[in-house]
Amino acid sequence: MAEKSIFLRSNIIHLMHRQILTIKNIHFLLSEKAFSPTWQMRVKGYNWWETELPNNQEVLLNLKAHNFKIDYILTHTCPKSTVYYMNLPPIRGELDLTEFLQLIENQVSHKHWYFGHFHCEKK
Repeated sequence: MAEKSIFLRSNIIHLMHRQILTIKNIHFLLSEKAFSPTWQMRVKGYNWWETELPNNQEVLLNLKAHNFKIDYILTHTCPKSTVYYMNLPPIRGELDLTEFLQLIENQVSHKHWYFGHFHCEKK
């Protein structure tokens, strides 16, 4: 299982990926990892690690423990359907991850999903 988030101060939390964080009965799925389009230019173990990609089984186990009900999903990238719907440029090599996130989108009851991979502001 993922490490637990650490409270650095009463109002600053170091969030750990793949976990579900609960604050005042509000549940957040955290998964900041994503495929890096520059991985071919980087050196494995020096400035690129395989652990940059999420552990899908761990995410699913955490979601199952919460009956697939989450208030907010915070990820680096987004589900496949969102990439197409928002007319965003698909990132080569990222299809497996966006398809996994699509599985989450289809199975998890949630209020909102936030991501920042594409560095743009759209609804």
